[in-house]
Amino acid sequence: MAAAVAGAVRCADPLMARRFPAWTRTNYHGQAVTLTGGLAAALGSLVGTATGTAGATRRAALLAATAAAVAGAYDDVVASRSESAEDKGLRGHFAALWDGRVSGGVVKVLVIGSASALSAVMLTSGPGRWRVLRAGLRALVIAESANMINLLDLRPGRAGKVVTASSLGLLGGPSGSVAAAGLGATVAVLPDDLSERTMLGDCGANALGALLGVRLAAAGDLPVTIAATALGMLTLASERWSFNAVIDSCRPLRAADRIGRRA
Repeated sequence: MAAAVAGAVRCADPLMARRFPAWTRTNYHGQAVTLTGGLAAALGSLVGTATGTAGATRRAALLAATAAAVAGAYDDVVASRSESAEDKGLRGHFAALWDGRVSGGVVKVLVIGSASALSAVMLTSGPGRWRVLRAGLRALVIAESANMINLLDLRPGRAGKVVTASSLGLLGGPSGSVAAAGLGATVAVLPDDLSERTMLGDCGANALGALLGVRLAAAGDLPVTIAATALGMLTLASERWSFNAVIDSCRPLRAADRIGRRA
């Protein structure tokens, strides 16, 4: 499945780049890149998911990834025109809300958070008073995963490498096709991402992250608890420390981050 999704996304990306010239951003090198790679990856991963595992996992993945892609696209195309430089991170987005402005981050929190909660309910079975807690942890994993991949999309190929490595480790089991769909879509756009012709943007990063989150949430209670805790700690850490600075200060992380990049 991953190969089929990769082939479809690889063909669709150049067509989208020509049809959506407004989807452009200036990257950290000051170079104009298109966000349609992320759009193609999101759509390709959704198609791959729709043809994969049946049942609750597929429904949860389609809901979470679609909501993440739509909210991310809104942030990429609409919200970016009116946001200020201070509207970054959870603190910045909620400060904007306090000032009466609805930033793209607030929209993503509401949309992705709601979809993550509904997806988590689909994935949580069994009666008992602990079901709400178990569903809550799964919702956190899905939402935090979508956010974390987006936070990593600050340098060429960084988010794609993390999605690729994570997806490879999650291919097994009944829900492995969800990871395969994200893997195929990511591999298809990674070369152009590394060469700075395209980038995932919020649309692609949020969608691929949500798929990873659903795959993690489909695991047992112990892996879900560990994932929710780890992702929560990383999210809180991102409010205080720059991931760029941390990666650049650690030689192994810096070396891995620069594989395939021009600088």
